[in-house]
Amino acid sequence: GDYYSKLDALIRYLAGLSGNLVKYAAISGDLRQDDKTVKRYMEVLELMFILHRLDPYVRNTAKRGVVGMPKLHFLDTGLACHLLGQNKPGTLHTSRFYGALLETLVVTEFFKQAIWAEDDYRFWHFRDRAGNEVDMVVENSAGAVVGVEVKASATIKLEDFRGLVHFADYAREKMHRGVIFYSGANLLPVRVAGHTFHAVPLRYLGVLSEAPRRARDRLGG
Repeated sequence: GDYYSKLDALIRYLAGLSGNLVKYAAISGDLRQDDKTVKRYMEVLELMFILHRLDPYVRNTAKRGVVGMPKLHFLDTGLACHLLGQNKPGTLHTSRFYGALLETLVVTEFFKQAIWAEDDYRFWHFRDRAGNEVDMVVENSAGAVVGVEVKASATIKLEDFRGLVHFADYAREKMHRGVIFYSGANLLPVRVAGHTFHAVPLRYLGVLSEAPRRARDRLGG
């Protein structure tokens, strides 16, 4: 009974944590469970492919200034929505969970597409101590990286590329491309701070339909 109640509380908590940094002390404090129990349960859930911890991208020669915590993704967004009580079509996009779950949906789509890709890919996230972040970093076997950001908005501002700019400066010669997936309709090249990035409609990735309302409903399962 105690085992079940602890795991039930943890898995619901983690569903709401998808797309965020993993802070074990905060999790154990909020749930009143010890760190070892939380970590052990999370390892089991990861082995069951219920969640994935995305490690930080760190260059060996530039470790300072980078946040070393992993980022959590709840791999089944439909299950996450159910656990969070987001079961009614058309309501998820107004929820505080929408942006993070959309990010998770894109991340998991990359995971799936990497399975059949000819190259071997590794996935990371990036966040520096100043708070600049990139949702996901895709690294190929040659060490080249692509920074990926996800925005729920249908419009893009130059400020949205701030994380990619800082990541490009950090990755230096390894930086191959930076993209923002967003809910708009147009593929846009954007020049910012000496870098060229691209704003890419989410439908290009195949995770969302052309109709925003239907897209939000699909995210919920």
